[in-house]
Amino acid sequence: NLFTILMFYVDFLFSKKSPLNRLWLAAHFEKRLSKNQIYETDIFAAIEEILSPEVRVAIRLSGHLLFGLARIYYQKVCYILDETSLSYIRQMQPAIDKEPRYFESKLHKKIKKRKIS
Repeated sequence: NLFTILMFYVDFLFSKKSPLNRLWLAAHFEKRLSKNQIYETDIFAAIEEILSPEVRVAIRLSGHLLFGLARIYYQKVCYILDETSLSYIRQMQPAIDKEPRYFESKLHKKIKKRKIS
């Protein structure tokens, strides 16, 4: 019965344990996924699930899932970029803080020498 198969697939797709659930949510409700859920999503497992699903999937639905996969991948890349940029800035911050003080102190010494003489 086609209706039974469709109902099974809908239940499978929307169950919280389904690997495709997050892809569908990312495609339709991007804001509903937390940062941890995006990090936990395994891109390669999701691709395998889309390429060889347990139940036949309509092309339109697989397109939505691929769109959700692209959104999750984009978010992961953005999070990694933000973290590396922040790490780089924090790493460079002491050097940035020290340089002006060093130059100010040298300049301050020169000014003191001029005032004295």
